[in-house]
Amino acid sequence: MKRLFPLFGLVALTACDPSETLTKYGGGDYAWRLVEVDGKPVNFPNEISFGAHGSVNGKGPCSEFSASQWAPYPWFEFKDVSGLRQETCAMTAQEDTYFADLAEMQIVEISGPNMVLSNEAGREMVFVGITDGG
Repeated sequence: MKRLFPLFGLVALTACDPSETLTKYGGGDYAWRLVEVDGKPVNFPNEISFGAHGSVNGKGPCSEFSASQWAPYPWFEFKDVSGLRQETCAMTAQEDTYFADLAEMQIVEISGPNMVLSNEAGREMVFVGITDGG
């Protein structure tokens, strides 16, 4: 029985591995562009990338930003957003909505160059991969 304790410890550490986030399942393979929210096309410039250790970087129509996403796949939790907004930008409302929508998402599904974020209320954000991040 004493021989099993180190094995249990190893299994517990593996369960907390940050590589179990969406990056392990293809989220880090692309920079992503939001193309649709709740069935409506998106017409503002945007990009989001997911890196190692929960890092998130991107561009909205008015700023570049960073955030974190530590939830294990298929869960999604966009938080700790920071960035600098351009002083004069005609799309601040779109950007504010973009960040609010990302914060509402709870589930991520990745299939090759397609990513869908959704929540229990039935909302969806559809992204396409635009570059190879690897």
